[in-house]
Amino acid sequence: MLHSCKVQATGRRSKYGSLARLRRYDQNNEVIQPKKVSMNRAARSRLAERARYMRRNMTEAEKILWFRFLREYPVRFSNQILVGPYIVDFYCRKARLSIELDGSQHYEEHHRKYDEIRTTYLEMEGIKELRFPNSYIWDNFEGVCETIHQEVERRRNDLWSIPLSEVRNKR
Repeated sequence: MLHSCKVQATGRRSKYGSLARLRRYDQNNEVIQPKKVSMNRAARSRLAERARYMRRNMTEAEKILWFRFLREYPVRFSNQILVGPYIVDFYCRKARLSIELDGSQHYEEHHRKYDEIRTTYLEMEGIKELRFPNSYIWDNFEGVCETIHQEVERRRNDLWSIPLSEVRNKR
């Protein structure tokens, strides 16, 4: 029986003003049920416009990963997609996998905290997030591709095993 419940915000307020999710607790401090808090239409529209802008103006590292690997990967990836109140760099719906490329700004303290909150939100949605520094794209591109491929195979149980060499030679 639920007499009173404590409510705790699990995410920080985004710059658009909505909380990502609320978590409710019963008397024994057990999570009852996560409750989504919807964004208003104007905030969602601004975020979608920002995603479109980011799609048209990808960073060099994003362009390399997108055009050399993800765009023609057998399992569909999308770039700069809205997931809740966040924009993810690359997202595969079938594998529920998000790929983030981090520039130098992500090593600043407030960006690190924001990224932690964002990762927690994605994990609550059942989305695995892979993060790579931009330097990995230039220094270890094959390793990044292999990591992504292995994670997609691990998360997709309806795929037969596709050798990475076939994926790379598809072009």
